[in-house]
Amino acid sequence: MMHFRVPAGKIFFRGVPRLLEAGGPVEPCHRTEDARVAVETYFAVAARRFLGPASYKNDERKKQTTAMRAAREMLVPVLGPRP
Repeated sequence: MMHFRVPAGKIFFRGVPRLLEAGGPVEPCHRTEDARVAVETYFAVAARRFLGPASYKNDERKKQTTAMRAAREMLVPVLGPRP
């Protein structure tokens, strides 16, 4: 499996040990009886679901706006961890 310069590969290799430590399944390689499901997605895809085409970030600090900050602040409770 190629994982050089492939963000999903890096995410997988960093996330799997945490899932295993928590007792969760890693389908289809490590199935468990646990009913929990972990889903990985690119953050931008999930953000677009709630923001539509609105921008929420820019890598150049000087191009970041207050509207982008407000969008990120709205996303935290929606996409953040659940109690």
